[in-house]
Order: sequence, then structure tokens, then C-alpha cells
Amino acid sequence: MKKETKVMREIAKAKSKLIAKAKRTGLYENFGEKEARELSDKFNVSALSAYGSSEERFIFNQIQQFEKWAMNFDLSMI
Repeated sequence: MKKETKVMREIAKAKSKLIAKAKRTGLYENFGEKEARELSDKFNVSALSAYGSSEERFIFNQIQQFEKWAMNFDLSMI
């Protein structure tokens, strides 16, 4: 399985988990930060990955988009 596919699957799983958690307990400060950090660690992404290979840039950008999604998430979005 390509890393790009794997990261997309992991992000979708993290989003589902966060949505369920938000429904149960509500939103909180730094919502999704822990999950984004876990994804970055799992895929060995650092800020310098923005200048890496096309695969590294894709993964970096997808995780960045996930972080933005989490920061802007609102229960009215579901």
C-alpha cells in the first residue's frame, strides 16, 4: 500500500474518532492537536518535509490540512 493511501486512511479514521468524541464531550481547546502530532510522528513528518520528495510533501500537506480542519471544526459541520 502506498504511503499516500495509508495517510489518507489514517486521517479519515482520526476525523471519525474526533467527530464521535466531539459529539460525546463537546469541543475543547487544542481539539485534534494530539491526533495531528501522532500522525506526524507515525509518518515521520517534520516542518522540513515541505521541501522533501513529492510523497513527503503530499503527506505533510495532508496532515497540515487535517490540523486546519480540526482547528476550524464546529459541530454544525456534521
